[in-house]
Amino acid sequence: MLRNALVAGQFSIAVCIVICTLVIDQQTRFLRTANRGYVKSSLLVGQQMETEDIGLQRRMFDTLRAVPGVTSIAFGELEPDPHSQTRTNFAYTSPGGAVEAQLLQDRISPGYRETYRPRVLAGRWFDSAHGQDASPLPGESANTTRNVILNEKAVRAYGFGSPAEAIGKVLHMDKTQYEIIGVISDIRFGSPRETVPPEILTFSTLTHRGFDNPVPAVRFKDVPRSVMAERLNRAWRTLRPDIASNFVPADELMEPYYAGDERRGHLFTMGAVAALFIACLGLYGLAAFAAARRFHEIGIRKTLGATSPQIIRLLVHDFLRPVLLACLIACPVAWVLMRQWLSEFDERIALNPAYFLIGISGAVIIAVLTVLGQTLRLAQVEPARALRAEG
Repeated sequence: MLRNALVAGQFSIAVCIVICTLVIDQQTRFLRTANRGYVKSSLLVGQQMETEDIGLQRRMFDTLRAVPGVTSIAFGELEPDPHSQTRTNFAYTSPGGAVEAQLLQDRISPGYRETYRPRVLAGRWFDSAHGQDASPLPGESANTTRNVILNEKAVRAYGFGSPAEAIGKVLHMDKTQYEIIGVISDIRFGSPRETVPPEILTFSTLTHRGFDNPVPAVRFKDVPRSVMAERLNRAWRTLRPDIASNFVPADELMEPYYAGDERRGHLFTMGAVAALFIACLGLYGLAAFAAARRFHEIGIRKTLGATSPQIIRLLVHDFLRPVLLACLIACPVAWVLMRQWLSEFDERIALNPAYFLIGISGAVIIAVLTVLGQTLRLAQVEPARALRAEG
């Protein structure tokens, strides 16, 4: 009983780690491929310009747009892995009363839609031909109406039933009114563990009003990524030689958010291999002990007519009993641990029973292979030899 209990304990730990490894691996894969609200391929993002000089911003915009291979360029004040986020309260007066929500603000330039390619769910995109789309000019009366675009989270924050329902509604901030002209899908620039915040987009044509430290983003075509990055960095240095330039894919900026969980997955994989190896050693020792103890018993069974397949089934069933008990213990423990871990993510996979079935099946197969040698040796023993050995 003690030997069986030790084997069951070892396999419980091993199966639990295997299940956790499978879940962690699938979650990290899911996060890597999940839709972030923008198209990641053929997109390079630079660093903040660290200037509010509108003339310099316009020259940088035109210089980067003229680089061979660039198909579109955009400025924004947010970027993948944002270091600072400005949130402001905007109010909406609904038939049921006033609703106020804190919205993350991002001012964007022409070319943003072509560069990041967000999905428009309702309404329209900004257009330079519409004067109210642009941000208020310096010295212009604040008591006016400007057009804005919200994301899905902002639509829900104000209680609208659908993106289309939000179109035409007016938000208030101080004396300025903001009419909603469009709704886009949520764009994730932050950690996958955090909820995408409600967001409001305003528009600047770079004519009279610039950006607060804009971040350039470039979409390119028919050029290797490394070559494109070098061209952009070289163009950047012609205007901002004092600031190191580093145009990189959006995935590289988001890498710190995913690297930790991937390292955790690798550690769990090594732990699962070590735990299974130790458990198999214990099971092999149990099988060797049983082989010596049941040698005479097998001889008697074969003398009474038991066939080799019947003996194999009997022994395998006895050897697998502690393994199956271990699986019954490991599954609820792994479920609780992984449910708690997945709850930390805003987007996550379902805790599918397939992960548990794979872990159990793998443990059973490994256990059978571990004891197969001892089982076959016992099943093929000659009855007369076994009875003589006991005597």
